[in-house]
Amino acid sequence: MSRIVDGYVFAAYNAAPSDLGRQPELEQEWYERLRNEPLIGGLELSFDGELHERGAAWLSRLLSPEWKCLVTNIPGTLSRLQHDTAYGLASTSPDARAAAVADVLQLLDEVDRLNQAAAHQQVVGVELHSAPRADVGASSVEALIESLVQIVSSTAASGGSAAPHLVLEHADALVPGQTPVKGFLGLGDEVAVARRVFERTGVEVGQGINWGRSAIETRSATGPRDHLAHLAKSQTLRGLTFSGVAGAGTGEGTAWHDTHRAAGEWDSLSILSTDQIITSFESAAPADLWFTGVKVGAAADAVTLEQRLAPGMATLELVARCEPAR
Repeated sequence: MSRIVDGYVFAAYNAAPSDLGRQPELEQEWYERLRNEPLIGGLELSFDGELHERGAAWLSRLLSPEWKCLVTNIPGTLSRLQHDTAYGLASTSPDARAAAVADVLQLLDEVDRLNQAAAHQQVVGVELHSAPRADVGASSVEALIESLVQIVSSTAASGGSAAPHLVLEHADALVPGQTPVKGFLGLGDEVAVARRVFERTGVEVGQGINWGRSAIETRSATGPRDHLAHLAKSQTLRGLTFSGVAGAGTGEGTAWHDTHRAAGEWDSLSILSTDQIITSFESAAPADLWFTGVKVGAAADAVTLEQRLAPGMATLELVARCEPAR
């Protein structure tokens, strides 16, 4: 098995101006800046009903032909949860689960259109999540297994471009006595899902860790390394994304909120330090990672495109310095 992204996956959408897609000239400048960053090997693209409001061909022209990108379904999942708290691939509500599966199949259709427009596999991975909030009876391992088996089977039968790798990205789990941000299934449950889906389909569903979300769940800077070590031992760890978090309240949100902060060397409130990045790589070893990524938002006072990208690029450069030689 080899890496599906040679450089680093950068979640640029998280730092972009909210109306970027409606300003073609500004959008061209944004993507040109990204294409000129040698550390970026691909982008994490956002899906919330569509990959781009102007269509796959338009998006394909913005992306570097050298990139291998991922698509995350978390924006669409969170958007749907605002209107239906039962929604999700792990939902025990048949209708809510069916809606979530249908949305993922639509996502995969969009990915296929983008790959065809690019005339190569532009998107190599898709990140899925174990929504809804894991209140008693709301979600289950069995429901998530059935959803993923259905998705894998539909993808195999579609006859489209090469199927992207599926990654079950861990969000903060529901912890008794603690207010969650997302509160999805626990890490051990997700390991069981990945193994059972492979047993039933022969297709690997990898698992991904977002550093900030694991810190939110465990309320510590050491929690992410424990999650990484758990998945490395389980031999299911395939993705590692660095995203900082504040352990104290800030003007941008409460403590332990998923605000995608930069590393502590750039953002003094962030608990993601150089040492934490180094120990994360140590804890992930000897996992065969498909990708390493960075997900950092823009600073609250950012105005220019350069200012919006600066925290994420600083974090990306730090991650690149800390990662052991491949």
